[in-house]
Amino acid sequence: MNVKLKSPYLIFICDIDNSIYAKTGLGMAQWYPEKVAGQLRFSGNTLDLGVLDLSLYEAVKLGVQSLVIGVAPIGESIDNSWVRILAEAVEQGLDIVSGLHLRLEDIPGLATAANTSGAHLVNVRTPPVNLPIGNGLKRSGKRVLMVGTDCAVGKKYTALALTNSLNKLNVEATFRATGQTK
Repeated sequence: MNVKLKSPYLIFICDIDNSIYAKTGLGMAQWYPEKVAGQLRFSGNTLDLGVLDLSLYEAVKLGVQSLVIGVAPIGESIDNSWVRILAEAVEQGLDIVSGLHLRLEDIPGLATAANTSGAHLVNVRTPPVNLPIGNGLKRSGKRVLMVGTDCAVGKKYTALALTNSLNKLNVEATFRATGQTK
């Protein structure tokens, strides 16, 4: 079961100004630019995804459907300034998409605000119910598995680049995420 994220997206990079901690946002802007309307960063933040800077108000006017947390702060804790933006986004009806270990429902008041507005809180690290597991039976098609010794070494970027290159050569190929952001 795939979770369908509503696009276009506003990528939330807030006060994180180091690209090492923004691989989700950078990856989405690079590999899915047609789905990214812009970025929301705090004043003075020099990190730039190469897309429009938008306020929540401007994003909603442009038809943005989801605010994607595009960064992973050290320690996975978030500042109150983030919480205010997340709450405001939910109140305006935007879905919030997070790859953080912190569950969005654990942020005080966010789930209640989402229930009131009809927005969804999407934790991409939470596996869907009834997720099928491997059974060892032969499957159709061919696969290339990307493995690495650590996180942030380029497995997803390599897989996306390979998929893109194969498609340009008219070889049908699709990218299949391992369960986190794609």
